Amino acid sequence: SIEGNTNLIHVDPKTNPNCIIGANIQQVLASKYDLLQQKIEFEMEKIKLDSIVRDISVLESKDRPQNMEIIEKYL
Repeated sequence: SIEGNTNLIHVDPKTNPNCIIGANIQQVLASKYDLLQQKIEFEMEKIKLDSIVRDISVLESKDRPQNMEIIEKYL
């Protein structure tokens, strides 16, 4: 979960402008990261909260069966 309009991956703003790589890497990576961000968001849209709650419940039932009464409604 992230707040606001925040990308999952960011270009490092602290590159050396006097270096061939450092002077150009931000612009090159920005376009690549934008593409990755779009793909990530597309895939994330397919993930529903109920599937996350269910996965947590399954793991909890295996690791701490004493909590079964609490989580059984989510299984």
